[in-house]
Amino acid sequence: MSDPLDEFRKQRKKWPYPDWLAEGGLPEEQLLAAIQEATRPSEAEPKPGAPGEGQVVPAVPRRRYIYRSTEMVRVSPNVFRCKVTVYSAAGEFEGEAEGPEFPGARAEIAARATLDALNNAEGGSVMLGLKGARVLRIFESPIVVVGVYGLNTKATPLVGACLVDNSVEQSATLATLQAADRWLAWEAKKRSK
Repeated sequence: MSDPLDEFRKQRKKWPYPDWLAEGGLPEEQLLAAIQEATRPSEAEPKPGAPGEGQVVPAVPRRRYIYRSTEMVRVSPNVFRCKVTVYSAAGEFEGEAEGPEFPGARAEIAARATLDALNNAEGGSVMLGLKGARVLRIFESPIVVVGVYGLNTKATPLVGACLVDNSVEQSATLATLQAADRWLAWEAKKRSK
């Protein structure tokens, strides 16, 4: 059996940029522990039923995917391409999307690229779609709000939001991950019943 830290180091060498956790000066051991903690299943929850039955729902991961990078490139005078990389316990996954340049388009392109990465990672078992992505000003701060829905469900879209710090694209990716993680956890609970 291979050492998790060695596997992590091999995977990390493929990363094109220093990751956001390591930029804070975390040693590799703490970085690996943070990723394992974020993707480890939460405690089992009691399942509703008759009093005293004590049924338990299998635990699901709290965060399935962790942000790795977002790269936006202009491919022609009016078209952008976005590449998003996310990391999970199963490895690294990439997604791409492109679209025309117009106000607000960068957030939507980044959100679609993020969903492409997640759909690739899930292997087609859960298809996620984008309801929309918008940059709003709330309390004088720009915030990206993203709506995500499952293509194989009829439920209301889940929303993710993130303050714009480094870039609109990065914030759109983080907001999409926030909403999609809840969808994926809900789907995992449904499948485990």
